[in-house]
Amino acid sequence: MINQPKFAAVIFSFSDDTDSTIETVRSLQYEIPGLHILIAEDLAAPLTPQQKARFHRFPNISFSTTTHKRNRNLNGYECVRGQLVTMNSFAWRTGAQWIFKIDADAGFYDHRLYTEKATGSIRAVFPSNRRFLPQEKRIKYPDGWGIGLCYALRADGIPDLMEYFKTKQGGGGEDLETSQACRTLWPEDIAWIDHGFAGFLGFDFIRQEHVRPVLDAEKLVKDGAKLVHWGNRYTFPGVYTDKEKRHMCALYARQANDYVESIPRKHPHYENIL
Repeated sequence: MINQPKFAAVIFSFSDDTDSTIETVRSLQYEIPGLHILIAEDLAAPLTPQQKARFHRFPNISFSTTTHKRNRNLNGYECVRGQLVTMNSFAWRTGAQWIFKIDADAGFYDHRLYTEKATGSIRAVFPSNRRFLPQEKRIKYPDGWGIGLCYALRADGIPDLMEYFKTKQGGGGEDLETSQACRTLWPEDIAWIDHGFAGFLGFDFIRQEHVRPVLDAEKLVKDGAKLVHWGNRYTFPGVYTDKEKRHMCALYARQANDYVESIPRKHPHYENIL
């Protein structure tokens, strides 16, 4: 494909999410071979040298250590500013025209959700939370607002977002704040992904079998899941500890990746020449 945009990705992770981060990297590079990916670890919980060594099997992996406060789950304007600085720097380093921000517990199974929308004047591509909004909020926000599981920003617009957030204090979730800022700056230049069509939560594909959750990877593919949130907050009941939930999240992501890679592809890989 001639003049197709070039992508890179940033994952804001920390030591306890190493296992699921590996599976996120795996799903990204299966869709977009050789994709440059930055693992942005948290200074408060950095990856150990042994954990970093586990990424050596993947090409084009970089690491950086972020110092901004993440406020538990990527909340607040300080966090947004820190993320944008990290993404902007990585775009410059790689020469990418677009940057994915993707969660460490995401399954990325169809690049076309983003690559086919990142054209022309479009500055941002967000999955929408419209599926989860009550009717009264759908009237005010017909497209919903962005979900942080995976969104893409055009690199040349990131400095404008950095300026927008420069002096703001407080703030909510990074996905809400970033998508609303994009809506303010470029109201006609956002592409929305209907999350009800393309995105799924992990529990959509997990069934109880002998009191143990079991992944139905065949259903995942049959249902056409293009983007999956394996996130332990939604997928697993409260009877499990946080450590157990993270382990299960990574386990199911790995099983899904194994299955996806074992069957014939229905669409081509994305040629991402950087």
